[in-house]
Amino acid sequence: MSSVNLPDCCPRAEIELEVTEQTATAVTVAVRGEIDMDNGEHLRHTLLTMLAAAPGTLVVDMGGVLFLGSVGLRVLVECHTVGHEQGRHLVLDNVRAWEQRVIEMAGLGELFDMRTSEQA
Repeated sequence: MSSVNLPDCCPRAEIELEVTEQTATAVTVAVRGEIDMDNGEHLRHTLLTMLAAAPGTLVVDMGGVLFLGSVGLRVLVECHTVGHEQGRHLVLDNVRAWEQRVIEMAGLGELFDMRTSEQA
């Protein structure tokens, strides 16, 4: 199995991404910080790069997210769509109640495979 590394692409923003687990079938990346217009492109590029290299499933650990706005939702929708087209699966893990409300209020609750922090 080849290692999946975070790309060095965009100017560093106030967000941290870290590969926390890698198996033969999945890669988990933890996201920490605010997902907003200042770092949305960095998150987008990083997640799409990781999704393309993932063995089948990319798990995004949302437990460290402090803010999730429209930019973050757009990035997650794009990653889900691209992943589906590539035959890969995107999972949102450790989703807290407020994040789930934001996703559901945007009408996206049925789109994502979400695991709440209570399920984690």
